[in-house]
Amino acid sequence: PVLQAKLDMMKFVNYLVRHGYVDREHYIATVELGNEIDHGKGRTEVEYFSVQVGR
Repeated sequence: PVLQAKLDMMKFVNYLVRHGYVDREHYIATVELGNEIDHGKGRTEVEYFSVQVGR
């Protein structure tokens, strides 16, 4: 199981901009966490989820 993770979203966004996938003028409106269920079964537990915004 993954118990903790930190993600620098700006590195990801800058990559997308640099490679032409996203226009620099666009912005992120929401950040979501969840499963994309295709088949099978399982369980997900999220005890705490937070997003910090800064430049």
